[in-house]
This record gives sequence, C-alpha cells and structure tokens, in this order.
Amino acid sequence: DRLGLTTQQLAGFELASVLAGESVETVQSAFQKLSKNIFEAGQGLSTPVKALEKLRLTAKQLQKLSFDEQIKLIADRMSQLSTQSEKLGVASQLLGRAGMVMVNMLDLGSEGLSKISIGFRDSIEYRLIKTSWRF
Repeated sequence: DRLGLTTQQLAGFELASVLAGESVETVQSAFQKLSKNIFEAGQGLSTPVKALEKLRLTAKQLQKLSFDEQIKLIADRMSQLSTQSEKLGVASQLLGRAGMVMVNMLDLGSEGLSKISIGFRDSIEYRLIKTSWRF
C-alpha cells in the first residue's frame, strides 16, 4: 500500500472510521495528509511541527515507527488532550479537513483501534475476503 500499511491494517482502520461514523474515503484522505505532514514536520515546516508538539511528539520519533504505529501513537496522544477544541485543532493540522471528522476514531486510542482491527481480522468477512483474493 502507498501508505505503508498492510491491507489488513488499512481495512481495520477503515472499519474503525466507519464505526465512528466516517467514510472509507475520509480515512484514506486523512492518512495521506498525515503521512505528508509527518514528512514535512521532519523538514521543519511549522504547522505540522506545532501540531506534533501539542502531542508531545517529534517527526524524528514518528519516522522511526511504521505508519501503523505512528497512527496508534498519535491516537493515544490525541485521546489525552483535555478539550475537544484541542483535539479538533491538532487533527485538522495533521490530517487536513478530514481530520475534523476523524477525531472520534482517534479518540479510541491505540487499544481501541487494535481491538477493532483484531475483530475484523477474526471475522467471517475477513476470511471470505481473504479467500476471494486467492482467485
């Protein structure tokens, strides 16, 4: 995948976004913007740097992680912000316009996102999809 996520990981995040009331397209758009902003923060661009600072993170820390781990760490830090206003501000800075609607998904934190992903992987639908890919 272009984002560095396995099909299973992306499907898990997409399911989490749908359960949080968002579209699959929204999560894909948000993740593309996030990937770009992490890169730009590493280049010193102020907006993503400031957003990461609010999460007590740096681009250097994130760039050492897989994209899956980056999302989960950001979700954990976002869920710790004290106000909805802070969450919305940081989400929009890191994820673009899609970030405003991704706050509910990120509020699940890494544990919630992992549980949804594991539930999807173990589901009948996943087994059916996986089987159909073999043909």
